[in-house]
Amino acid sequence: MNKKLCLTPLLLVGIASEGWAAPGADEIARLGNDLTPWGAIVAGNEDGTIAPYNGGLEPPSSYDPSRPGFRPDPFADEKPLFSVTAENLDDHAEHVSEGFKVMLRKYPGFRMDVYPSHRTAKYPDYVIANTLKNAETCRLTENGLQLAGTCYA
Repeated sequence: MNKKLCLTPLLLVGIASEGWAAPGADEIARLGNDLTPWGAIVAGNEDGTIAPYNGGLEPPSSYDPSRPGFRPDPFADEKPLFSVTAENLDDHAEHVSEGFKVMLRKYPGFRMDVYPSHRTAKYPDYVIANTLKNAETCRLTENGLQLAGTCYA
């Protein structure tokens, strides 16, 4: 049993270390083009369930900066595309969790409204500029716990 416990951290480090590799020049060139500055695919997905990224969310006209605790719903006028219910669960089974399926069976009057997806992340220009610089110059140390090279905040 002690041998298993000793090997587990080594396996985890070996698996995790693959994620520590620095991006290549070809990947860096894609940032801000077909990839967002933080590496997500701009185009969304083929079936339209993930929306294309269009630069993020601007505050709605009803937002009042003097009331920072009040954030109006930027999608207040949207209507659900459809609802998942006990009656149509089989049609959507591949897209919902097992826990949701159990809940619908236990509470058949419950439903989940499904709305269009939005990609709302928006960052100040200096954050995007520094993110792109960091892709070229900032690295993790070998153990993955510290930054090395020139890193921008």
